[in-house]
Amino acid sequence: MEDAGEKLKRVRDRLSLTIRDVEEASRKIASRHRNDEFVVGLSRLSEIENKGTVPTVYRLYSLCSIYRLDPLEVLEWYGVNVGELPADAAAIDIDRTHIISFGVTNRGDVQFPLALDPGIDIRRTTFLSRIIQRWGKLPISLLNGLDLKDHRYAFIGMEDWLMYPLIQPGSLVLIDETRRKVINSGWTTEFERPIYFF
Repeated sequence: MEDAGEKLKRVRDRLSLTIRDVEEASRKIASRHRNDEFVVGLSRLSEIENKGTVPTVYRLYSLCSIYRLDPLEVLEWYGVNVGELPADAAAIDIDRTHIISFGVTNRGDVQFPLALDPGIDIRRTTFLSRIIQRWGKLPISLLNGLDLKDHRYAFIGMEDWLMYPLIQPGSLVLIDETRRKVINSGWTTEFERPIYFF
């Protein structure tokens, strides 16, 4: 399989640029930003292309500018999928309230229901998987943390008041099928106790 350095070399060859051309172009970028970190020297570019050396963010920026490449795509060549950023952040607990700064520029595909069964009665509680007719990819990076195909989700019917106020009608709930033993203690209020679906 072609690694990231080989892909960068192939793009450079396709553009008919020499290593010296790339170095000179990167010096112009470094001059514009008044930062020599943007310079991609001859030997460094050779190491990136042939030895698998990972470029710094500055050099990666220069290469993407010179080669007219999408930096997010090139990051994926190095195994960094920026679309996973919100999901990875959600997996890390931070106790303090904080701002989330994942802008609309974040990309990534997520499996999402594209077509629902038109005959479904949303007043009744049912498994979400039973009402989805077709799955597809949507570029909604904040939903990348949801594993909609491998977990069980249920839609609580709009007229199902059985568990109110613990579960509101119209709620989407995740069901952990690995927990099969009923727990009788370990919570302080009704809102903290586990709820079991049968």
